Formats: sequence, structure tokens, C-alpha cells
Amino acid sequence: MSPRTTPRLQGESPFLRGSPPAAGRSRRPLLLIAIAAGLVIGLSSMLGENGLPSFLSLRGERTRLEQDVEALRERETRLENDIEALDEDPEALESLVREKFRMRRPGETVIEVVGEDLLDDSDAPDADRP
Repeated sequence: MSPRTTPRLQGESPFLRGSPPAAGRSRRPLLLIAIAAGLVIGLSSMLGENGLPSFLSLRGERTRLEQDVEALRERETRLENDIEALDEDPEALESLVREKFRMRRPGETVIEVVGEDLLDDSDAPDADRP
């Protein structure tokens, strides 16, 4: 006869005390290792080179660039309006060109006035000189 003293009933589990089988116990460490590996991979993808900090800095740069684009569009609109105004008034165009490129008509004398803030220190009068 077998060393068991109590007979086993049909369909009754051989593990009466509820202890898990040895194969079940070996799955728990594997599950913990898989969870730990998943956490490591998740954290490295969030905090790595292309992770969350990079995403946030790129989002800030995108916002700044969108503002720059808007400012440039406004400037373009102003410049187009200025071009239209100059096309309609040839005297204003001539005046602008003459000022910008320091052009003059034949026989015309140009007098350029320089402000004090543009003078060199060597040209400025000294209080010590008589």
C-alpha cells in the first residue's frame, strides 16, 4: 500500500493544503523580471535622448518659431504696403532712394548733419582746452 493514510477522492486536488506547484513558484520571479524590464524600458524611453525633456524643448521651440513666422508675415504685409505706396508716388520713391544711397542731382549740394552721439571722442571739444 502507499504511504498515504487517507484515500484521495475522485477529482480532488493532490494539493490539499493549497500550496502551489513548483512550476507556479518559478513563474513569479519571471513575472517580476518582466515587469522590472518593462519599467526600465519605459523610463529610458521617457527620460532618454528622445524622451520627455527633448519633447518639451522641441515644443517650446516650435511655439517660438510660430511666433517668429507670424512676426515675419506682419513685416511682409507692411513692406508690401510700403511698396504699393512708393509705386503710387514717384516723388516719395525718389526721396527715399536719394536718402538711402546718398544720391544727388547734378548741381545739387548735399549737407549731412551728424549728431553728437555719432561723433568720436577725438572730435568732441574738451572742457580743459582754452
